[in-house]
Amino acid sequence: MLPIIPIFSILIMLGISWPNCLIAATTHENEAIAQLRQQVLPLQQQEDFAPLLQLCATKKLILLGDGTHGSSEFYSLRRLLSMLLVKNQTNISFIALEADWNSCRSIDRYVRDLPGSPSSAQEALRGFTNWISWVWSNQEMVLLLEELRAINIKRPTNERVAVYGMDMLNYADSLKNLTTIPNYAKEVTTLIACLPDAELAPESYSLQLQNNGKPCTKLAEALNRRVSVGTDIFPRLLPVSSFEQAQQVRVIKSAEAYFRIMTQQPEWAWNIRVRHFANTLYRLLKLNGPSSRGVVWAHNTHVGDARSTAMQQYGMESLGHLLRQQMGAKNVLLLGQTCFNGTVYAARNWAGTATVLPIPPAPDNSVEGLLHRSGIKLGMWLFTPDHRATALNSPRGQRAIGVSYDPSRDATDNYVPTRLTQRYDALIFIDTTTAVAPIN
Repeated sequence: MLPIIPIFSILIMLGISWPNCLIAATTHENEAIAQLRQQVLPLQQQEDFAPLLQLCATKKLILLGDGTHGSSEFYSLRRLLSMLLVKNQTNISFIALEADWNSCRSIDRYVRDLPGSPSSAQEALRGFTNWISWVWSNQEMVLLLEELRAINIKRPTNERVAVYGMDMLNYADSLKNLTTIPNYAKEVTTLIACLPDAELAPESYSLQLQNNGKPCTKLAEALNRRVSVGTDIFPRLLPVSSFEQAQQVRVIKSAEAYFRIMTQQPEWAWNIRVRHFANTLYRLLKLNGPSSRGVVWAHNTHVGDARSTAMQQYGMESLGHLLRQQMGAKNVLLLGQTCFNGTVYAARNWAGTATVLPIPPAPDNSVEGLLHRSGIKLGMWLFTPDHRATALNSPRGQRAIGVSYDPSRDATDNYVPTRLTQRYDALIFIDTTTAVAPIN
């Protein structure tokens, strides 16, 4: 799987930084802290999630965010929520991860006990092999897969909950998979010859074009037309293999566009990837039938509504924004998670060696600083319409930590100006988190 370019790297490419990342919230501070204390829902036992689950009951897609890609507690709470939804609500057909489509095929076979299933969750997760494999190949994910498999094997095969990847960055595997299909082998071979080895250098295709290289766009589009004719309408009527082949081509088409412009228009490359997420989810809902519902795991920068953050100023979209716009807010739930301090598993430098790093205390005037000052160690807030016009909606920076993270630059590089109660439908705060444990 190819590494993603995080939102902060995109802004560096643009030569800009977040405006007023830590907005000095000088008004309504006491009122906001009082409201946090008054409206918090403590999370001491599973029953405390009942109000959130009630909100989820009417949603087609339930998006579960995280403030870092390497904090154990974020994974643990998403696992708990996912299992409560699968066990207690109807028509949850799949869990979609911010992971590439091909690497997730082995974990889907495992949790549904399909032919060719790996022998264990650890084996299934070893399909993630790049430098950020720990984002999914970790102990919390082992627990998720084992719990989901235990539920699934008690159900009929056609009622088992699937696990899909909604990303498109590992297009090399998609190309390899399609070369085995005689109908597409010629087009795929030509496309392989055109594309550089982006696995070694993700920016190589874009740089090649800047040096008058040949674009591969028409070849990717031709392959897409060849495979996708008739597959976007009522895909439930098609064999699963037909959907799989079409998805492999969609991965290639999106990846070609993403890597083609990533250095010239990084903010638009971000949007291509986010739109691929959204389109994959729409197709999965169709594939699994009109009553199907899904749970989605992704970073807060994808889950939250970009229109309520500084991302909008740069024309950057988010998955939560697109889904609310396309499906209606009544059909989507956006949950964010964040923390004040602790430890995180991440790399100090892009493509560097990951290790346990400290998360310093958040500044007082950030979202996390405000939550910490309320004295609440673990809590949840639901942002119903009655709460949206309160002091909780004053703009302030919310921390976001990706796969690369420099703790010494935390206050300058990692806070997205946010209107909290418009960005999410609910928020979970954990005062102190610990680093996730990768599989050895």
